[in-house]
Amino acid sequence: MRQTIAIMCLIIACGCGRTAADAKNGPEPSFLPREYYRVHQPYERPKTAQSIAEDIRKEVAGMPSVRQAAVLKKNGEYVIAVKLDSYSRKSHAAICLNIKRTVESKWAEKAVVFSSPREFRTIRNETKRKG
Repeated sequence: MRQTIAIMCLIIACGCGRTAADAKNGPEPSFLPREYYRVHQPYERPKTAQSIAEDIRKEVAGMPSVRQAAVLKKNGEYVIAVKLDSYSRKSHAAICLNIKRTVESKWAEKAVVFSSPREFRTIRNETKRKG
């Protein structure tokens, strides 16, 4: 029993004391909180690199009688799909023509405008897939 207690005390004394290996490495470095090691990136896009499609989408979505808009550039022309308000669907041809004229006069880009719900969903899904 005395041998067991003596061996246990010897193991504890050797394990808890500073060894020569610890003295060679020097003091342990003090680490800062995790936030100091994170890469900080701005969340908003630079204003100079903003695309024309995003500007067109904001302009069209802000028009009266337009609920949502999706814009996609395909074969050199901008395809614009709009989701109209429920009471303005009867006059969709005039609204689409107004949107087309606005886009072509303001940005001098060729535009095609669709107003059917099916085409809107298709173009919205394409824009999500493109990124």
